[in-house]
Amino acid sequence: GWAKGNPNLKPEKGIMGEVGWETSFDNPRAGTNLTYFRSFYEQLIQWAEAAGVWSPTNVGSAVIEGVEIEGYLSPMESVDITLGYTYQAAKDDKTNKFLIYQPKHKVDFSINHQNILGWSVGIKGQWTGLRFHDAANTIKIDGFFLLDIYASKKLKSGLTYYIVIYNALNKKYES
Repeated sequence: GWAKGNPNLKPEKGIMGEVGWETSFDNPRAGTNLTYFRSFYEQLIQWAEAAGVWSPTNVGSAVIEGVEIEGYLSPMESVDITLGYTYQAAKDDKTNKFLIYQPKHKVDFSINHQNILGWSVGIKGQWTGLRFHDAANTIKIDGFFLLDIYASKKLKSGLTYYIVIYNALNKKYES
C-alpha cells in the first residue's frame, strides 16, 4: 500500500565521466585524492512520494556534478585515518531545481586500529547535509550524522569474524 509501479516509466540513459588526481607520501604514509565528476541523464528514474504512496517517475534530463576530496594518514603502522568531503550539485536540467534526496554536502571519516589482541577495531562516521523531499525544493530534510563502530578478527582458516554497530548514536534519518 505504500508503493506502486509506473507503467509509463522509460529507461534512463546517461553519460558519466570523472577525472582525478592522487598523491601519496611514504613517511608517514599519507596522501590525498581529488576527483571531479559529471553525469548527464535523459529520463532519469527517481522515486517520489505523493499522498503517502511512493512511485518511480522520469525526470526529463538531469546533470549531477561535483568534487570529492579525500585525505588519509597512517601516523603509526597499525593506525589508519581517512577524511573525505563531497560537494555535489544534482539538478533537474530543465527546472534547475535540486533532485530529491541528493545532498549537496557529505563528509566521511574513519579511524581504524589493527592488531589489538589480533582484532581490528574502528569507527566510521558520515555527515549528510540538507536535502529536498520534493521536486519544487520547498520541503527540506535536515542533514544527519551517523556513527558506526566495528571490530573484526581474521582466523587462520580464511574466515573473518566481525561485529558492527550501525548508527551507534541511534539517530533518525531518511535516505
